[in-house]
Amino acid sequence: MEFTSLRQALSEVVKILKRFLYFKDPFSYLILGLFVLQTHCYEIFDAAPYILLNGPHASGKTLTLDLLNLLCHRSLLISQITKAGFFHVIHRLKGTLLLDEAENLSRRYQSEFDMAVLLHGYRKGGFVVRVDPRKRKPTKFKVYGPKVMANISGIYSRQLRSRCIIIKTTPIEGGD
Repeated sequence: MEFTSLRQALSEVVKILKRFLYFKDPFSYLILGLFVLQTHCYEIFDAAPYILLNGPHASGKTLTLDLLNLLCHRSLLISQITKAGFFHVIHRLKGTLLLDEAENLSRRYQSEFDMAVLLHGYRKGGFVVRVDPRKRKPTKFKVYGPKVMANISGIYSRQLRSRCIIIKTTPIEGGD
């Protein structure tokens, strides 16, 4: 599908989101629509805000991630990843990382490793340094890029929360 304007592209993305998802706050569709579009050109921006999908069980978080996985640029949807794999994936992906079941973000003592990747990954040029076991020397890994996280408990870290646009998900009233 080709679009003649940014407005037309945004309108079509929002239509798709409204067709498959439910949010009480109508601005959530616009926010996600703009997020989807920016994933296709995020490298021209100095920063890429994160999205946090936060809500109770069966409120549409995973469905939202499934749909974003189809709409976002070079997306990868994961729910479990090792600490070493986390920064490697972001470094190589150069696209959109979608993290489901991100409950570890709600814990007071999160892994400093995971937090460093997320705290530095919202700004252009963001990187972490890790020792490459094969080369046995420090290596820079780029971690900048759009990310969406979904969890039930929210985010403990005030610093990480400040980099997120929080979208509340709610079960459909009367739904199963």
